[in-house]
Amino acid sequence: MKKLTIYRHGEYDKRLHLLPQSAYELFSQAKKLKDELGPVEAIYVSPVIRALQSAAVIQLVMQAETFKRRPQLADYNAAIMRPFAEEFAEDVRLNHPGAEHILWVTHEPNIHTLFCKDIYMGESFTVQAEAWNDIFKTDRREITTPLSRIEARTKDSNEAMEMLKAFYCDDCTDDERRMIDDRLSFFTY
Repeated sequence: MKKLTIYRHGEYDKRLHLLPQSAYELFSQAKKLKDELGPVEAIYVSPVIRALQSAAVIQLVMQAETFKRRPQLADYNAAIMRPFAEEFAEDVRLNHPGAEHILWVTHEPNIHTLFCKDIYMGESFTVQAEAWNDIFKTDRREITTPLSRIEARTKDSNEAMEMLKAFYCDDCTDDERRMIDDRLSFFTY
């Protein structure tokens, strides 16, 4: 199965820069996601600063070799997003032929346009399909969220809620926080 994990950038300040607490939460979520779904081969990201910073933090965990800025992921125009979806499948086929898991960091209007799904800042979901070309076809894909994957493991609603809270909590060590802060310092403020 091919997996495309979609992240909405983390929370940001009035200068549009990622908030440190949001960066720590993204890092923690990425660790859990990697344990659950495996590493990613490439990260495609909007060139908007909050998305770039979010992707840089996620990349610390996922260790993706490829980090591609895609202006289309910042454009809130559905007429641009649909052709980009087709270009994306071709780009993966040509540049990442064996890829099983790719990650996007983008913005809400784009997420809704392509997947008819709304998510909050700093949240993610994963789309799975047999082939990259099928990722955007509603009848040939499966969308999973952290909650749906947790519910598949337990039928106890209290346990599921505790697992979900743990997924979104910041459980970074001091060393990880320093590493994240160092990564964010590369971006001009």
